[in-house]
Amino acid sequence: MRALNRPPTIIKPELVLKEPCLPDEFQQRIAELDGRIYQNGLAVSLERLLVLGRERFAKLLAADHEARSLQQITGVRTDLTDWPSVYYHCLISTGALDQVPVDPRKQFEQWHGLSREIDEIRSVDGFVDLWKVFGAQPQAVLRIYEFRDRFESLVFGQSMLQRLSADGRLRTKLFCGGQGQKCHLFDDWLPALEGEHHRISLRTHLQAVIFWLAGERHALPDSGKLAREIFNVRFVSRSQTAFATSLFEGFLLGHSDLRLWEFVGRQTRRMPDQFLLKLWHEELNRRYRRVQLFHRDWERCFLKEVGDHYAVDLNAHRAFVDGTIARLRSLVAALAALAVEEVCPGTIVARFQDSLLCKQQPDASVNRNVSDSLNAAFRHKSQKKEV
Repeated sequence: MRALNRPPTIIKPELVLKEPCLPDEFQQRIAELDGRIYQNGLAVSLERLLVLGRERFAKLLAADHEARSLQQITGVRTDLTDWPSVYYHCLISTGALDQVPVDPRKQFEQWHGLSREIDEIRSVDGFVDLWKVFGAQPQAVLRIYEFRDRFESLVFGQSMLQRLSADGRLRTKLFCGGQGQKCHLFDDWLPALEGEHHRISLRTHLQAVIFWLAGERHALPDSGKLAREIFNVRFVSRSQTAFATSLFEGFLLGHSDLRLWEFVGRQTRRMPDQFLLKLWHEELNRRYRRVQLFHRDWERCFLKEVGDHYAVDLNAHRAFVDGTIARLRSLVAALAALAVEEVCPGTIVARFQDSLLCKQQPDASVNRNVSDSLNAAFRHKSQKKEV
């Protein structure tokens, strides 16, 4: 009977992705640049590094004292650097896990294996998901996050001290296209660098890459203007701007429903309003129709047979989306770095996925050369790519 009730065979669409037109010897040039960056390293003042470390250790102790002032939640037995300890003493013992504002799966869904992503959304698997119990313990969540941020920053500073060479220079692969949380932790220790440094930011390259892939013709929205529209106010706060930015980035990455709620919550560390998210996700779908259709076509390439129907393989789809976008963002940063080096040779001392660090102020022609290089690379040429 199961064989007779199999779903009809479907033909998965072939995914067509645009690929940038990279310059000649691109890989060789970027490898030479990364080799020079790693070999030269960054000059770090040992004295300033130690002074900053002592100051931040004192702030860490103060944050620990503030967190433990809530005796009924954290107390003296909780190790705030260890997630299992925080999970047991602060969440299980206080019943905070029962107040995650996501309804559990119904018995029918559990019996038939439906909506399994709800269990993943409801779970609190680390410090990154601590915001999910913000409604139950708001003060404890804020103070644990403050302690955690200071602790991770101090650990990164300690790793800088350990990696510091005898010549006073720091050499690490992080300066050769690094991405993720470590790049933000490095920003906390910029005052320890020797000499004057300037940064070239690539703040909107995520939005530009998605718009280019989807063929979206609208202009990129301003985060402040979008936040004013969402909250219907004239002047927006920093948290409202962060909410609008996270919402738009989640939309660009193809998140929706509870996945969008989780993405925005992780970015802002606050409990997002699910009604507001749904309302403005529909509005963004209406405004940027090509982006919505683009992600719909991507999902169709990851259909798999589940019982008597087909469903999207969410894990494979998300891995492909994140990997493709991360690769294109890295290409944007690499092309920008090569464009800067053409105008000001030897000025880049570190390059990250969203910024470039220069040892001298770039010339006025740098912006024009970077724009010309990116416009030449990201033309509307397509290359068929099978998933």
